[in-house]
Amino acid sequence: MKKLIIYTSVIAIVIAGLMSCNDDFNTLGGNILGADELSDRIQQQDFEVTSYNALLNPVQTNNFSSFLIGTYNDPVYGVSSYDFVTQVSLGNVNPSFGLNARVDSVILSIPYFARTVGIENESVLYELDSVYGDEKIQLQIYENGYFLNDFDPINPAETAVYFNDLRAVVDANKQELLYETAETATTEHFLPSEKEIVEIERDDEGEIISTDRSAPAFRVKLDSDFWEERILDQEGTVNLQSNSDFQNYFRGLYFKMNGPVPGTDGNLTALNIQQGSINVHITFDIVDVGDTNNNNDTTELLPVETITRLELGGASNNRVNFIRNDFNPAIIADIQASNDIINGEENLYLKGGQGSMAIIELFGPDIDMNGEADELTNLKQNNWLLNDAFLTFYVDQSKVTPGATEPERIIIYNIDDNTLLADFPLGNTTAALNAATNHLGRIVREDNENEFSAGISYKIRITEHVRRILEQNQSNVRLGLAVSQNVTFITNSQIESQISPVDIESIPTSAAYSHEGTVLHGNLSPDPDKRLKLEIYYTPIED
Repeated sequence: MKKLIIYTSVIAIVIAGLMSCNDDFNTLGGNILGADELSDRIQQQDFEVTSYNALLNPVQTNNFSSFLIGTYNDPVYGVSSYDFVTQVSLGNVNPSFGLNARVDSVILSIPYFARTVGIENESVLYELDSVYGDEKIQLQIYENGYFLNDFDPINPAETAVYFNDLRAVVDANKQELLYETAETATTEHFLPSEKEIVEIERDDEGEIISTDRSAPAFRVKLDSDFWEERILDQEGTVNLQSNSDFQNYFRGLYFKMNGPVPGTDGNLTALNIQQGSINVHITFDIVDVGDTNNNNDTTELLPVETITRLELGGASNNRVNFIRNDFNPAIIADIQASNDIINGEENLYLKGGQGSMAIIELFGPDIDMNGEADELTNLKQNNWLLNDAFLTFYVDQSKVTPGATEPERIIIYNIDDNTLLADFPLGNTTAALNAATNHLGRIVREDNENEFSAGISYKIRITEHVRRILEQNQSNVRLGLAVSQNVTFITNSQIESQISPVDIESIPTSAAYSHEGTVLHGNLSPDPDKRLKLEIYYTPIED
């Protein structure tokens, strides 16, 4: 699988960054000798852009670092449902459980993404991240019966790639039902809670022995008999000798989302699967040879409690997020009809996951058929110093429901070789929401302090990319445009056999993970002021 940043790209960007320090023309005449004089000479010109859409085939999801469960109703595109399957690994292989071992309880725990916001009466207060919607969903957990290979069965030299449409196969092979939500006096359907988890241990007299506090998590109790049979009864067998043997024997857990509670929109929640675990609480006996209780009986059996931990986030575990779309047929028809690769389109449709993306071609058509866009050929003849280059994407507010459902970020990349542009900053340490904004600007809203305010535009700086094209160090490649959940997550997710309207091998994994969508004005927008164009700022140099 190609990586979004390859070593040669990294080296090239570093070299370009060092060169640009002496270039003096990275921004609008700033920090250069005679900047005030040059700023009066800076001029601006618009250049053609061709933009069109691609409705995406299934996307790779087994490379996600966190997994989504639930349902999301996009006001533009429609409903997307998420569930997943994960392998489980042994915390310790070939375990010995001790004499007369029996399972007392089994606790499955997967943390939410949360941050602390204060302390109240000795309790830590949390706020959840990555939870969308506030209504319940119906959830089941099954023993998985479908084996997830580590390697591609056709080409064992390659690691396995799994796509978001694997659910039907996994569902057909599911085994025993281990847990399900229900609305009863003691249980309810799934809605994540921001409350701290507090576990109190008491002695026989009811006095508190210990208090254990932990961050919010999806935490449920599982049937002890099942795990005693699956784990304790396998002691000494090949099934527990190694994790590969164990994962062939016990093929993991299938988290099945059965839809929102009828009449609601449900919720979509990100689970920190890397920290997920199953704690099997075990009691076993030891012979009191040292007469620890001073009753003169050195043959007495004393109970001892311990925990065997099973890992959901083990490095050897394969996991696949499933995405099922029930999109509005009208918008699907619009996307399919909006892929004119010659003239471009009125609108650009961006939707994460197995959704939609846009393709951008700079400088318009090659009318004279010389292998280069005519505008680019003419531009290269000019004696200009490049100051800045921008693409501004305006939100089509007539098609988009304004507010929090509009994605905060979009990402642009080289779709021909699946790399980021030279303008992407290396070594970024800024928090994801505000990372790389000099290149990939956040959404501009009518009120930027209010996430419920309508989105206006996204501004993307591609100065270094255009500079390299003009200096003939970079081909005028096609660019991919997609929504992004986190622009700093710079790996790729493959696309399954995508050849229409153009061949697309992969998209940024942050786009495959993202659930949100938007609609932007394209180069043929009926509103001339909002048409997509390339804005170049330059300083003409006299001979």
